[in-house]
Amino acid sequence: MVPSDGDIEDKLNDLARTDSIMGAKAELRVHEYRIRTGVTDEVYVFPTYKSADERKVWVHGWWVRPLRFFYRHLPRGLRSRIKKAAT
Repeated sequence: MVPSDGDIEDKLNDLARTDSIMGAKAELRVHEYRIRTGVTDEVYVFPTYKSADERKVWVHGWWVRPLRFFYRHLPRGLRSRIKKAAT
């Protein structure tokens, strides 16, 4: 038996109605969760750097290069111990 166009439209309308009900329930659950946990609705904003100087990190300074060179050429076991001690 092949469904008629009316049956298909009825089924699609029923699915759309169910979808809207479930969406409303989900929005309510999210709202209640945020109130209960103190989570804000604000979207996280990544910091923007205003100048090139602010983007420079001390790790990339000219004076660190000899230290990095020395560290990278140490034996692996010694480097891992230094990492463990630093953290």
